[in-house]
Amino acid sequence: MIRMVVPVLLVIGTFVLVYMAMGALGGSKQPLGPAPATPKGALSSTQWTVLSLTGLLAFSGAIALAILTDGFWWAIPVAAWIAGLIATRRSAKSRGVKAEAEEQAAQEAHIDELSKPERVLLENAEAAVKRIQSTEAAQAGWLGDPADLDFSADLQFIANNTATARRLRNLIFELGEIPNPSPADRTLITDAEREIDSLAVHSIERTRLLESCAEKAERIDESLREDRENERNELHRDEVRARMSALLYGTGSGAGTASPTSTPSASADRVVALTAAFQELKDTIDFDRTAAGMIPRDLDR
Repeated sequence: MIRMVVPVLLVIGTFVLVYMAMGALGGSKQPLGPAPATPKGALSSTQWTVLSLTGLLAFSGAIALAILTDGFWWAIPVAAWIAGLIATRRSAKSRGVKAEAEEQAAQEAHIDELSKPERVLLENAEAAVKRIQSTEAAQAGWLGDPADLDFSADLQFIANNTATARRLRNLIFELGEIPNPSPADRTLITDAEREIDSLAVHSIERTRLLESCAEKAERIDESLREDRENERNELHRDEVRARMSALLYGTGSGAGTASPTSTPSASADRVVALTAAFQELKDTIDFDRTAAGMIPRDLDR
C-alpha cells in the first residue's frame, strides 16, 4: 500500500509545484470582471486550455504508472508535459516580441511621414491614452469595464485626419505648380486649405479631450490615494487613542498606570528637607555678616 501511495503523492506534488510555477511566470491570475485582452507574449486562453487538458492526461498517466510499475516511470509523462509547457511559453514569448517589434516599426514609419506639428499631436494623444490606461481608476473599473476602454478609434481618427491633410497639401502644391490657374483651381485650393484647417481643429479637439480624460482619471487616482491615507490615519489615530486612554484612565488591572502608584521615598524627602535647612542657614549667616558690617567702629571699642 505504501509502495503505491508514495509515488502518487510525488506525482501530485510535482503537478502542484508546476502549476504554481505556471501562475508565477505566466500571470495566470486574472482581475475580477471581464478579462482584458491577452498581453503580448502571454499565453492565450486556448493555449492554457490545451496545457490544462494535456496536463490532466499526463497526470492520469503518471498516477497509473506510479501504481502499476516500480521506479520512476511515472516521471516520463510529467517530464514530457513540462517540456511542452516550456516550449509553448518560449514560442508565445518570441511571437510577442516579434509582434511588438513589428508594431513599433510600423508606428515609427507612420510617424516619420508626418510633419512636426502632426507628429507632436499624435504623440500627445498616444501619451494621453497611456496615462488613462495606466491609472488605478481605469484598471480597477472606476471608469467602467476595462475591456471597453479602447481608444484605438480616437487615435485612428487623428491619424486619418493628419493623413488626409497631408494628401491635400500635396495636391495643393501639385495644382499650384500648373501654370495659368483658373478660378476653379483657386476655389478648389481655398476649399482644400479650409478643409485642412478643419481637420487640424478636430484633431486638436480630440487630443485635448483625451488629455482631459487622463487628467480626470489621475484626479480619481489622487482621491483614492487620499482616501487610503485618511483611512490609515484614522486607524492609527484610533490605535493611539486606545493606548493613551488605557494609560490615562486605565482598563482592568492596569487602571491609572499614568498616575503615581506610591509616595516619594524617604531619601527624596530627606534631601528636600536638608536642602531647605541649608538654604535657611546660609541666609541667616549672610544676614548676620551684613548686620555686623553695619555696626559703628566706636561702639565696637
